[in-house]
Amino acid sequence: MSNIITTDIATIVDSDKITLVNNPSFIQFIGNQGLNEKLDTLVIKFNGIMQPNDNFENLYYIGFTYTDNGILYNVKYVQTVDAEYAAQYNNIFYQGNTVVDTVRNLQQKLLDNNFLVNNFIISANNDLLSIKPKVGDASKAYTLSYITGYATTTDPHIEINGAITYITPSVISSGTEEVDNTIPTFTLTVNSFTSNDALPAAALLTFVENNSKNSYKIQGTTDKSLIDGNKNYFYLNSNPVITCNNLIQALLTVPFFKNNFILSVDGDEFSLVGKRNNPNFSFNVTYNPSFCSINNTQYTINNSNVLYNSQIELDIYKNNQYVTTVSKSYIDSDVWFDVNNILNRTMKSYPNCLFLPNNILDSGTTMKYNYNSKYIKNYDTQFINFSENKYVVDGFVRTLEPNDINSYIYSADEDVECNILTNKLDRIYNIGEDISANIIIEPNDDTSYTIGLLIKYYENNKLVNENIIDTDNGKDLISSIYVTADKILITDRTQFIDVVWVKIPNESPDDFYEISSYIRYKILRECNDSYGFMFLNKLGGWDIYYFNSDFNTEFKTEVTTSFKTLQPNYKLSDTYEKVEFKETEETFAIKSMVNKETAEWLKELSTSKYVYSLFDNNRYVIVQDFDLSISDKDLFEVTMKYTYSDTYNTILK
Repeated sequence: MSNIITTDIATIVDSDKITLVNNPSFIQFIGNQGLNEKLDTLVIKFNGIMQPNDNFENLYYIGFTYTDNGILYNVKYVQTVDAEYAAQYNNIFYQGNTVVDTVRNLQQKLLDNNFLVNNFIISANNDLLSIKPKVGDASKAYTLSYITGYATTTDPHIEINGAITYITPSVISSGTEEVDNTIPTFTLTVNSFTSNDALPAAALLTFVENNSKNSYKIQGTTDKSLIDGNKNYFYLNSNPVITCNNLIQALLTVPFFKNNFILSVDGDEFSLVGKRNNPNFSFNVTYNPSFCSINNTQYTINNSNVLYNSQIELDIYKNNQYVTTVSKSYIDSDVWFDVNNILNRTMKSYPNCLFLPNNILDSGTTMKYNYNSKYIKNYDTQFINFSENKYVVDGFVRTLEPNDINSYIYSADEDVECNILTNKLDRIYNIGEDISANIIIEPNDDTSYTIGLLIKYYENNKLVNENIIDTDNGKDLISSIYVTADKILITDRTQFIDVVWVKIPNESPDDFYEISSYIRYKILRECNDSYGFMFLNKLGGWDIYYFNSDFNTEFKTEVTTSFKTLQPNYKLSDTYEKVEFKETEETFAIKSMVNKETAEWLKELSTSKYVYSLFDNNRYVIVQDFDLSISDKDLFEVTMKYTYSDTYNTILK
């Protein structure tokens, strides 16, 4: 799931830890509104321990007041010299024999408060107790304050006492403060009038930009000749509605208003609202009240976004090596980066010794990366956050589908069964064919277990045998295995097999439990010759498919010749017309009859960039044409045409 990170500067909506590289994975930066530049730390100092009177009534308490999701909470932590009494209640702490013990006892009680422990760092150091806000969810505002005093059994009251003092301010603010960033509306209403005598002089509006101090004068007139060729004049009509529209027309000739404001009109009134939350749109206006009325002569837009008018930069590292820096300007709205689009240009997939059979190996289809984000404002640079290691898998989904493969990821922490890395779980198995299987294991420091590939054999739905092919410590993001046919123990009783990944404790190699879904193979006893290919599927795993029908080769050559001058002593064996070079075109075509479910799966494999021929020395092949038409029929013919990457070459270089 996407991760939300909140810092003093910005809230970052980060991408999933593992994503498909061929689809977008957005990192979004949202500027915090009114966030304190520095979060205060509350430090409470214990100068000594109390000596209670005989009735044990006058004991200190510390009270906390905070707001969580709009609800106000008041919590008191009362000090006692009775250890057994303190152990029974969450808000009673034991004084202890020393100041250090007292501070630690109070710290432990505070750590039992879910709100405090989730939002604050609570530490104890000798006679000091420190409470510092964590970087938390910016959508939740909260405050924390403290009070001290005597606690009596009958009448607790607040009193600051010398035994406990504070060093920093008693109120801590964190998260988002309530700041009004609504863009204000400027409204002007033209007044009705009966005489035009004073109007030309009174109908003068002067606008001054707050930022640039540019000044614009808009003058009303009853002399139409002044308007021709002078856009700063507008005609005064006895009807205030028409005068209002004339004023608007003159105002829109000023680029500052035309480009930066949205205009609305209602009779003799018009309104301007800034198109963006940009303080540069602020202005002052002077006017004569006899001509019009204005709701606010100082039109001011406030933008308390910390990132406003800054540059956001991302330094991207692949496998701990610097790749590039990308940047965007943060004006009024959030900015985002599609990191996968950058990484995809450097992605290389290959089997990475995958053809070492019957061994769990790295799939070679993943890449590790991380990024550092920073913002630059007024020539000052400040880092926002350093990301954790993230991973991309060489795969894809449809363009507008979520880039989410979490159901395929096994996490040792959660220890929940994951899906095996393929979209075809039910298959046909012809005796003598090879198989493959892949699993994603989330990186984890825990190496106290191994993983293995298990094949289970069934007769009439009854398990008759099982065999673990290989084990490994799961050090790779995607573990893949290519199992040869001689490792698959088919007998006359075997009707189908299940292929599943298991987890094996190191201390007990014979003990295991399944951690993935299965691929089920139905056994066919007799079949035609088949030709196997290994495809990179769209989830970043390696799938094997066997074509079971016609196989043929198309071979063509094209020749380029040159002529030489004929000599008097020529012979018939002379090379009068000579071959300069030949180009060859060798295309292989293979077919298969498939059902509709398999045809849908082959649609995915047809998009693969990496295909290897298992029956021809594991050659890398280039698929030139994949002819597949799916309808409502029961069986379909699929044809794949391909060439070798190492074709014949008779062209002199």
